[in-house]
Amino acid sequence: LILSDCRHCSVIDHMMLFVLIFICNIHYCFSKPFLQQFFQKNVLKNVVVDRTSLLQIINDSQSFANRKKMQQEIENFRIKADENEAFLRQKIKPGSWRTVWTSVTADNLIGIVLKSKPSSVLGGKSWQTFSNDLTTVENVVLWESLGNLRMIGSADIRIRVNAYSIYITGLAFRWFNASSNAVRIPEANGLIGPSAVQPEQGGREYTLLRLPEDKSLRNGVGELQVLYNDGEVRITKDLKQQLSYIHVREEIMSSLLPGIA
Repeated sequence: LILSDCRHCSVIDHMMLFVLIFICNIHYCFSKPFLQQFFQKNVLKNVVVDRTSLLQIINDSQSFANRKKMQQEIENFRIKADENEAFLRQKIKPGSWRTVWTSVTADNLIGIVLKSKPSSVLGGKSWQTFSNDLTTVENVVLWESLGNLRMIGSADIRIRVNAYSIYITGLAFRWFNASSNAVRIPEANGLIGPSAVQPEQGGREYTLLRLPEDKSLRNGVGELQVLYNDGEVRITKDLKQQLSYIHVREEIMSSLLPGIA
């Protein structure tokens, strides 16, 4: 119908119509999930920052040099993401993300003495697990040497464009009975909340703190900016505490960082 009314249009009008049709086609294509996945798996490879140096720093032991080198690397990643926001600042995916580097654990004095890696949080492994609807998150610390005891910091989240806010809502400990054959780390498999306790398999939870819905801790709010997120590696910065965090999707940890998986 549009074309039939353009018999007397100028060349410029035809060019503008062509551009409009092209844009509509692009929008239609990217509304299809399978095309989005194809684009991310193939085209995205051409714009992702070379992660070799970043992964090397993550694999190094804690030191003052480690923190300094990573700060520069994070800035490089931020600049690259500024140039390709659509691809290098993707929306956060639900599920489990392993904490592999933080500003706090890059040069912690005890960690330096023990030659721990930056992925060691309070002497254990750590995850950040998002609910499927992206409204809640749990920060998990696992102590394997203590019978796989997990400390759980729960929080509500409000996701915005390239940022999200965290509101701490509780603190708990979870564990399994010694005789249980359950999967030891449910949170690493994307489970969160009551589904991660698994009482039917001998799971237990002890709650230390649970805030009412209308209450919040004075220092329990974090404002995090997403500096980089290619869907596998995510770099965020807490704008209040000026701390940086690097997370990796749990399902690719064994291939991306086998030394700390």
